[in-house]
Order: sequence, then C-alpha cells, then structure tokens
Amino acid sequence: MRRLLPEHVRLTRAEAGCRAFDVRETRNPFVWDVSEEFTDESAFEAHQQRVSNSPWGRATAGIVRRYSVEHLPD
Repeated sequence: MRRLLPEHVRLTRAEAGCRAFDVRETRNPFVWDVSEEFTDESAFEAHQQRVSNSPWGRATAGIVRRYSVEHLPD
C-alpha cells in the first residue's frame, strides 16, 4: 500500500470535483485515516468508479472500509 499511495493521492487530488484528499497512518499500522471532500455526489461517484479500476483499488479490494458520507448544505 505504501508504494501505491502517493500515486493514488496524486490522481485523486487531480480529479474534477475533488476539493480535498488526505490519507494518514494512525498508531495502528492496520488503520489509516482518510479524509476526502468532493463538490457533489456525482464527483464522489466518479472517484469511486476510477478507484475501483485502478492499481490502488485492486490492491486494496479486500480491505474493510468504514466510512460515513456527509452532505453539507450548499
């Protein structure tokens, strides 16, 4: 994962609609903190689609993700 992470971050930040994207290791080497912000739901969905077909997505497909999606007011 560490080898693929820089490219994943670079590509995500370059996506249309990506406002912010950060990935940080926690004290637990098996837990990473991801913070991402997209302009709207369609930008987030496009991100999810791109990632699922990327080297990062394939390499991390078996990793459990626990996240919440918040919709902020316009």
